Amino acid sequence: MKMYFVDYENINGKSLKPTLDISRGDIVFIFYTNACRNISDSTIKLIGDKGGFLKTFKVKNGVRNALDFQLSSYIGYIVSKNFFANYELIILSGDKGYDVVCDFWRKRDINIQRIDNFSNDMCTDKDLVSEYELSKYLNEKELFYKDDILEIINTAGNTQKLYAKLGKLIRNANFAGIIYKKIKPLFLAQLNTEV
Repeated sequence: MKMYFVDYENINGKSLKPTLDISRGDIVFIFYTNACRNISDSTIKLIGDKGGFLKTFKVKNGVRNALDFQLSSYIGYIVSKNFFANYELIILSGDKGYDVVCDFWRKRDINIQRIDNFSNDMCTDKDLVSEYELSKYLNEKELFYKDDILEIINTAGNTQKLYAKLGKLIRNANFAGIIYKKIKPLFLAQLNTEV
């Protein structure tokens, strides 16, 4: 049996269908933030139809890697309670940072891996910008604000709101302007996919 830990924010805009090999008794934990609020009906149906169990966690963000820390902590909780017996633990995320989590637990004889092969069609309302896409546009210092920037990009609606929300978040007009110029093409591309 398998126990999936899904970093939904990281893979938003992608499909779980080809990745989830659900069997009766499998468990799927989906961790999400405001950046990707919509878990598609097809995903829920896929899990239920195959006899799997689904639990979702809306996690607090606003701090860099907030979701990652909470997902990793929950894996530790599951392992500590010995809930994983007879389960293969699988982290679904494009974030290679989870590889160190897997290495840590493998050294303690826990069967865990990270999978990052996804296709397109996960979020239902629109194609949302993912953490992976954002990382192509921003440097390490700018990615400190990634959770908030993702939420802004995915909810702003127009460039004026994007700029205003960035300014409110960052409070340094020059730095906010630099980030705005970098992410504006990504934002506009996302708006064009909604039509």
